[in-house]
Amino acid sequence: MSDYLEVEARLQEALAYKQENPNVSFRWLARQFEVHKDRIHRRGKGTQKSKSTRVPTNVKLDAYQDKALCWYLERLWEFGVPLRYKFVFIR
Repeated sequence: MSDYLEVEARLQEALAYKQENPNVSFRWLARQFEVHKDRIHRRGKGTQKSKSTRVPTNVKLDAYQDKALCWYLERLWEFGVPLRYKFVFIR
Protein backbone atom coordinates (compact mmCIF):
# COMPACT_ATOMS: atom_id res chain seq x y z
CA MET A 1 0.00 0.00 0.00
CA SER A 2 1.33 3.45 -0.82
CA ASP A 3 2.19 6.00 1.85
CA TYR A 4 -0.74 8.21 0.86
CA LEU A 5 -3.24 5.39 1.25
CA GLU A 6 -1.80 4.41 4.63
CA VAL A 7 -2.05 7.98 5.92
CA GLU A 8 -5.55 8.27 4.47
CA ALA A 9 -6.64 5.09 6.27
CA ARG A 10 -5.24 6.36 9.59
CA LEU A 11 -6.91 9.71 9.01
CA GLN A 12 -10.28 8.04 8.45
CA GLU A 13 -9.82 6.05 11.67
CA ALA A 14 -8.97 9.27 13.54
CA LEU A 15 -12.06 11.02 12.18
CA ALA A 16 -14.26 8.07 13.12
CA TYR A 17 -12.79 8.08 16.64
CA LYS A 18 -13.37 11.85 16.90
CA GLN A 19 -16.99 11.32 15.83
CA GLU A 20 -17.51 8.82 18.66
CA ASN A 21 -15.51 10.86 21.20
CA PRO A 22 -16.01 14.58 20.47
CA ASN A 23 -14.10 15.71 23.59
CA VAL A 24 -10.81 14.21 22.38
CA SER A 25 -8.22 16.80 21.31
CA PHE A 26 -6.69 16.93 17.86
CA ARG A 27 -3.21 16.68 19.38
CA TRP A 28 -4.14 13.41 21.08
CA LEU A 29 -5.59 12.07 17.82
CA ALA A 30 -2.42 13.12 15.98
CA ARG A 31 -0.23 11.19 18.40
CA GLN A 32 -2.45 8.10 18.46
CA PHE A 33 -3.06 7.81 14.72
CA GLU A 34 0.23 9.36 13.49
CA VAL A 35 -1.49 11.98 11.35
CA HIS A 36 -0.80 15.71 11.57
CA LYS A 37 -3.35 17.45 13.81
CA ASP A 38 -4.04 20.20 11.28
CA ARG A 39 -4.87 17.64 8.61
CA ILE A 40 -7.36 15.93 10.93
CA HIS A 41 -8.90 19.29 11.82
CA ARG A 42 -9.21 20.50 8.21
CA ARG A 43 -10.69 17.22 7.02
CA GLY A 44 -13.10 17.16 9.95
CA LYS A 45 -14.30 20.70 9.18
CA GLY A 46 -14.70 19.83 5.51
CA THR A 47 -12.35 22.54 4.23
CA GLN A 48 -9.97 19.98 2.70
CA LYS A 49 -11.01 16.93 0.72
CA SER A 50 -9.09 13.76 0.02
CA LYS A 51 -6.96 13.80 -3.13
CA SER A 52 -8.68 10.61 -4.22
CA THR A 53 -12.15 12.24 -4.14
CA ARG A 54 -11.27 15.66 -5.57
CA VAL A 55 -12.10 16.58 -9.14
CA PRO A 56 -8.83 16.48 -11.09
CA THR A 57 -7.69 19.89 -12.28
CA ASN A 58 -4.80 18.96 -14.57
CA VAL A 59 -6.67 17.12 -17.31
CA LYS A 60 -7.39 18.37 -20.82
CA LEU A 61 -9.95 15.70 -21.67
CA ASP A 62 -13.11 14.64 -19.91
CA ALA A 63 -13.85 10.95 -19.35
CA TYR A 64 -15.69 10.50 -22.68
CA GLN A 65 -12.97 12.19 -24.70
CA ASP A 66 -10.31 10.10 -22.98
CA LYS A 67 -12.21 6.91 -23.77
CA ALA A 68 -12.65 8.01 -27.40
CA LEU A 69 -8.92 8.76 -27.70
CA CYS A 70 -8.05 5.31 -26.32
CA TRP A 71 -10.46 3.72 -28.81
CA TYR A 72 -8.90 5.72 -31.66
CA LEU A 73 -5.36 4.71 -30.68
CA GLU A 74 -6.35 1.04 -30.41
CA ARG A 75 -7.89 1.16 -33.90
CA LEU A 76 -4.76 2.75 -35.34
CA TRP A 77 -2.67 0.03 -33.69
CA GLU A 78 -4.94 -2.73 -35.06
CA PHE A 79 -4.66 -1.29 -38.59
CA GLY A 80 -0.88 -1.17 -38.29
CA VAL A 81 -0.64 2.63 -38.37
CA PRO A 82 2.40 3.82 -36.42
CA LEU A 83 1.41 5.76 -33.33
CA ARG A 84 3.13 9.10 -33.78
CA TYR A 85 2.76 12.25 -31.78
CA LYS A 86 1.33 14.20 -34.71
CA PHE A 87 -1.60 11.74 -34.89
CA VAL A 88 -2.40 12.14 -31.20
CA PHE A 89 -1.64 15.85 -30.61
CA ILE A 90 -4.38 17.62 -28.62
CA ARG A 91 -4.69 21.39 -28.69
